Amino acid sequence: MRAEQNPIPTLLHELAACDATTALAVLETAAERHPHNPHVLLLLAAQYMQSQDVDRAEAAYLAVLYAAPDLHVARFQLGLLQLTSARPATAFATWAPLDLLEKNHPLRLFKQAFERLRQNEIHAACALLREGMTHNAENPPLNRDMQMLLEKLELSLQPETAVHTPASDANSEAKTVTPDSDLSAHFLLSTYKNLH
Repeated sequence: MRAEQNPIPTLLHELAACDATTALAVLETAAERHPHNPHVLLLLAAQYMQSQDVDRAEAAYLAVLYAAPDLHVARFQLGLLQLTSARPATAFATWAPLDLLEKNHPLRLFKQAFERLRQNEIHAACALLREGMTHNAENPPLNRDMQMLLEKLELSLQPETAVHTPASDANSEAKTVTPDSDLSAHFLLSTYKNLH
């Protein structure tokens, strides 16, 4: 693979046949060969996040934005990472340039949803998440993540009708935090919790 060629098609083909450890090695090698290719760096950042290597993921997202400041999805993902790391002020500073996008741009709407969440305006946040998903045809995985967050928020708005006992609360918590819980759901739930 020559450095001037677009490595993404070959990389995606290779990654489809890899486990997580091999995928990380493949992406690290690709990033060494293509240190200024923001798309390679974005894939590497996502792989680091999947491996829960937050520091390296953040460094890779920053490298993406250094190479391509207008790669807005990287900016949004970096902000989410910072939010889940209990650094909301840093996240909102990272997201500030998203305000320059068109009014109905999904990333701008998602950012505004998190601003409403920060103010504990859950109904407004839900409306912005729905609107953002409606306008987001380019990134279905991001819509799935936002849908999970929306479902958690809508659940939090429902009045509790059951009588709570210490045992039922413990069972409820155990259902929320299980070893096989989806990583994205945990990621987004911790994002919401770190806003407050």
